[in-house]
Amino acid sequence: MNKVTTQTIFIALGLITFLSGFNSTSIATIMPHIDFIFNSELYTFVFNSFILTSMIGLILSGVLIDLYGIRRILLIGLIIFAFSSYLCSISLSIYDIILYRTLQGLGAGILTTSAISYIAILFPPNIRSKKQSILAMIYGVSSLLAPVISIYLVNNYNWSIIFLINIPLTIISFIIVYFIVKETKITNVIKKHLIILVFYTF
Repeated sequence: MNKVTTQTIFIALGLITFLSGFNSTSIATIMPHIDFIFNSELYTFVFNSFILTSMIGLILSGVLIDLYGIRRILLIGLIIFAFSSYLCSISLSIYDIILYRTLQGLGAGILTTSAISYIAILFPPNIRSKKQSILAMIYGVSSLLAPVISIYLVNNYNWSIIFLINIPLTIISFIIVYFIVKETKITNVIKKHLIILVFYTF
């Protein structure tokens, strides 16, 4: 794999990490601007549902990557994330957005694990930690900037733009992963991982 290809994939992983971090905190500052959220007793569930399912996604994707390969799981995560982001943007009730944020959190968790895991394949051991640190920094910075960016967008446009901006970035990442990323081999420990998968599900 040449240097240009490697850096292109790393940019995609950076975008994926940015999306996960940004959406973990972006909703918090715009909730008062959405009437059907602000006036509901289920206010906190819009935020907490994302966090909960992103943690589930982190765990499950680690197992699924070993079973089916990183590329496949990355693509599935991107599809889930983009589709749920669109659904969030057209939500009409508190129940709608809680459901769609739950799905979005699952996608974000899958993307986070997949991006970090692929670093181990993409880079040699001597620079692997550095690249993983960069992704961690991207996640942290995007989480911190998300509330500021969200308020600006809400004040100048509409609350739904917070979710719609995910879609073009997800499409760019999807194209790079689909055409450039090579699939990893499936391990031969399927039985053990299925047991772990069932354990974490319940």
